[in-house]
Amino acid sequence: MATPMAGEAPIAHSVVPLSPPRPLAAGGSAAEAPVLILVYFHKAIRAELEGMHAAAVRLATERAGDVAALEGRCRFLFSVYRHHCDAEDAVIFPALDIRVKNVAGTYSLEHNGENDFFAHLFVLLQLDVQNDDDIRRELASCTGALQTFLTQHMSKEEEQVFPLLIKKFSHEEQADLVWQFLCSIPVNMMAEFLPWLSASVSPDEHRDILDCLRKIVPEEKLLQEIVFAWIGGKTLRTVAQDFCDPKSKGSFRCQDTSDETDKHARSLEHSKTGKRKCTESSHSQLVTHPIDEILYWHNAVRSELSAIAEETRNIQQSGDFSDISAFNVRLQFIADVCVFHSIAEDQVIFPAVDGELSFVKEHADEEQSFNKFRCLIQQIQIAGARSTAVDFYSELCSQADQIMQKIERQFNDEETKVLPEARINFSQEKQRELLYRSLCVMPLKLLERVLPWFAAKLNDAEVVYFLQNMQLAAPSSETALVSLLSGWACKGRLEDTSNSGKFVCLKSRAVSCALGGEELKKYNKIDWTRKHNELLTKLQGMCKSIRVTLSNHVHREELELWPLFDKHFSIEEQDKIIGRIIGTTGAEVLQSMLPWVTSALSLEEQNKMLDTWRQATKNTMFDEWLNEWWKGPSTSSGPSNKASSPPEESHFQGNLEQSDQMFKPGWKDIFRMNQSELEAEIRKVSRDSTLDPRRKAYLIQNLMTSRWIASQQKSLESSAEHNNRCTGIPGCIPSYRDPDRQVFGCEHYKRNCKVVAVCCNKLFTCRFCHDEVSDHTMERKATMEMMCMLCLKVQPVGPNCQTASCNGLSMAKYYCSICKFFDDERTVYHCPFCNLCRLGEGLGTDFFHCMKCNCCLSIKLIKHKCREKMLEMNCPICCNFIFTSSAPVRGLPCGHFIHSACFQAYTCTHYTCPICCKSLGDMTVYFGMLDDLLAAEQLPEEYRDRCQDILCNDCERKGRSRFHWLYHKCGFCGSYNTRVIKTDTVEWSTSN
Repeated sequence: MATPMAGEAPIAHSVVPLSPPRPLAAGGSAAEAPVLILVYFHKAIRAELEGMHAAAVRLATERAGDVAALEGRCRFLFSVYRHHCDAEDAVIFPALDIRVKNVAGTYSLEHNGENDFFAHLFVLLQLDVQNDDDIRRELASCTGALQTFLTQHMSKEEEQVFPLLIKKFSHEEQADLVWQFLCSIPVNMMAEFLPWLSASVSPDEHRDILDCLRKIVPEEKLLQEIVFAWIGGKTLRTVAQDFCDPKSKGSFRCQDTSDETDKHARSLEHSKTGKRKCTESSHSQLVTHPIDEILYWHNAVRSELSAIAEETRNIQQSGDFSDISAFNVRLQFIADVCVFHSIAEDQVIFPAVDGELSFVKEHADEEQSFNKFRCLIQQIQIAGARSTAVDFYSELCSQADQIMQKIERQFNDEETKVLPEARINFSQEKQRELLYRSLCVMPLKLLERVLPWFAAKLNDAEVVYFLQNMQLAAPSSETALVSLLSGWACKGRLEDTSNSGKFVCLKSRAVSCALGGEELKKYNKIDWTRKHNELLTKLQGMCKSIRVTLSNHVHREELELWPLFDKHFSIEEQDKIIGRIIGTTGAEVLQSMLPWVTSALSLEEQNKMLDTWRQATKNTMFDEWLNEWWKGPSTSSGPSNKASSPPEESHFQGNLEQSDQMFKPGWKDIFRMNQSELEAEIRKVSRDSTLDPRRKAYLIQNLMTSRWIASQQKSLESSAEHNNRCTGIPGCIPSYRDPDRQVFGCEHYKRNCKVVAVCCNKLFTCRFCHDEVSDHTMERKATMEMMCMLCLKVQPVGPNCQTASCNGLSMAKYYCSICKFFDDERTVYHCPFCNLCRLGEGLGTDFFHCMKCNCCLSIKLIKHKCREKMLEMNCPICCNFIFTSSAPVRGLPCGHFIHSACFQAYTCTHYTCPICCKSLGDMTVYFGMLDDLLAAEQLPEEYRDRCQDILCNDCERKGRSRFHWLYHKCGFCGSYNTRVIKTDTVEWSTSN
């Protein structure tokens, strides 16, 4: 139902707390659903975030705490969380994306944006935190914002991602996913990560984690020893009996870590003594300095890249892309090797040799080159395996050669600048330690493939020396890990490493692609300065959290949502969506929002935004509403004529204010014009096609009657003398809505004032009171003055009386400054698109404005039949203009509107729309009664076989019906709402 008009014109920081950690889904456990072990990871991260933020707050408010300890805590959290996210991006989300589309990408995007928060945190920690209050407070707010963002991100994963994983993956598939997740975390981080996780959970949760790990860790003795020792926080003291054969005196036996590899064992030369007592003299001629082992890695990478470059040239010559997938896998492998080799050098080797020496930029360029190469291969795969595009071939070779050149240049720099320094400054023990630590930068999943590949590139003596260095460098607590890695390396000397199906860390059954508030003290002991600082810090943290959350939300919308609109919606559909959005936004919100939004935009951006709004609201009075209050800079996209606009008027130019030299007369101008000037202006207004028809009719009517109006009113000079007293203005007496109770107002409205009609210079309680006694209508929006009915003083129109005796008496509960409308009884709002005051709670609450229909409709009619400007018509019964009518209006099923009172009276005798003649409701029962009536009725003999051509008003189809002088049934829809268009003498048949 359309909202009735009110009668005149316009009617009318909370912070979301952090979500608490969620329990495991519906009483489940990680042992039952292995993917839920990730919830424990989240719990540990939440606890670390809370502790870090609490430490930062203590530092800001109490100046208590160690900055270095806080920095270490932040860096540990960053390392843990970064590797956690990388493992999710590499394992969990790709697997989920295969079975559930358009879910995982959102979380990966959030992961990419989290580094900025940590980067800002580390920048703050490098400043003078200990002595600067502002920096400490900023640090506390930054940790609070980081806590908010990461907690919300993890909560969304627990609510959306984990249930999908449980639903779409079996228990075995989940176990494989979790194992791959763990194997994607670098070994050195796993050694810290799992003990930290174990210490962050309760005993029951720790038992659940152990039960889960027993099901997901492969049945490999060394692997189980390593993982369970990590999760238990114990050292790895077990010496692998399978690695050193106690019966052998001159050699040791390398065995595969799986149960099936005993048959592949073969002996390599070794000294007679044990691991720690092995002498190095036998290999002194092979490698003098252990650090030179890096040369082995360089040569292995060179060899692999040369083979890849050679294969690209073969592809170019043959044009055969049939094995492009295998080629892509090979490229991905060597890219991972190079990337982790670079990470190990950046994190371990280079800082130890020279703190100022860095190859970070070169390593980043190297990774970017590999990414370009992979993207090119993806393009080739998309284009088709048999693609003959010459550009693909040449680009493939070019990219391979560029990678070779960059890596060769980088290796040469490292071999000439880094290795000589390491040989001079470090002992052999230190060199071995650096090599072992750099090896542990890789995750288990990659080590299981890299070590066999690397060992296959070496001869027997080099393999023995490599294994010796690794055993000598590792601490005694990591013997089991060294045994596992040595066994993997020996696989490269024992068997073909191309069969990844035997990799225990690469199983893939499931996936087809690899302020805590302190207790208050007693009132008299409160430290108000400290309390004030705590509140300021908390407030700053909340503000930063809100900014972070909103910025991330807006960024994701711009990145993910808006491109979809351009792709899937036409311009007209987008305009309709914009209209639907702003059609539920009230005038008060728009009035506060528009200046705020435009203040942050350039003039060109303001014009674009408002042009878009104009296009979406082209059928409405939005421009007129905007012109009446907008005081900002000109937003017209066309040229403006500033000289034509008086200084006190808005500079916003709408459709009714084009610089076309058309005179826009006010009352003062009209009264000064002679008859010929009036006639000229009337003709000019009549010819102006840019004017709204209702505005044009209003101007012409008032121009034609202006001479009579001028003769009825006193001179403007005379009326100005009586502005502050009403004795010279007709109607200067109070009027009452309820005379017995002395309630001010009139029969139409309850209010405490009268308004001065500009057209007559008389006082009236409302515009209806004026129109009832005048032969012209009152321009209510032109009202400039009012009279308080308590003190009888004329004053500028406003919501309150300005005289001292009235003490700010309110003129009404509701006042509209645009429509100059007062109402002290009803709930009213101003619609900026109707530019009128309407009855109701407001747009977006119980009404919305349809931009095509140009009317306010009940929120229940969000889906309705649209007719352009359907309220801009006269009621078909009483002929009053519906758009500005104050009477309730009813919508008909056909899309036309009628006053509710008129509808009640009209439907007593009619059931069709008075405009289009369609039925006004479900007439099934009535038409059934007519069927029974006609079945019992007998026509005269001469009319029984005659028929008539009819047109159905409901389905708008033509047909034939039996002859009848009153009722004719449509053969298509069964309606009797028809009319005869031709009477025929042809006999009626059953087929008709």
